[in-house]
Amino acid sequence: PKRSMVGSPFHFADLKRFIAYCRRNCSPRLSAEAAGNLESKYVEIRKEMAGNGKGSIPITVRQLEAITRISESLAKMQLCQEVTVAHVEEAVRLFTRATLEAARSGLQLETLSREEMDEVRKAEDAVKQRLHVGGRANKGTLVGDISKRGFDPKHIHRAIQIMVRRGDLEERADFTIGRKL
Repeated sequence: PKRSMVGSPFHFADLKRFIAYCRRNCSPRLSAEAAGNLESKYVEIRKEMAGNGKGSIPITVRQLEAITRISESLAKMQLCQEVTVAHVEEAVRLFTRATLEAARSGLQLETLSREEMDEVRKAEDAVKQRLHVGGRANKGTLVGDISKRGFDPKHIHRAIQIMVRRGDLEERADFTIGRKL
């Protein structure tokens, strides 16, 4: 019997076959119109970020490449051989929600109350105690361990965010946090 995913109209095996088919038979490329749209969105985002002044997060060429890959993936899911403007628009929307809004929220550190900043500093100390210099830990495990000691996870996440921005910690794509030397 085929396994079905909870709440999904697809069986797991069917989904695996569809993904394999897409990988083998579909290699979408940007249409000229989609490439122009992507270029204008990139310029628009760069201008917006530059206009935000000191402390803003710039969009890089690497992020532009990520948006391109997202656009291609969206087209591939629809078995399209060409990336359309609609795919680019959705990729930019997803990128903006996932990346830029998260980065912007990190710029709002100054809005914490004095009490919250004290809690964040205490959480920083707890992170330093839990993670020795040169050490690495899964972010979820690190937050869970420290929150068991009575810290609010929100303050722990904020402390980690500050420490990463300051260069004390390194956050990797595999959701691990490392303490720098």
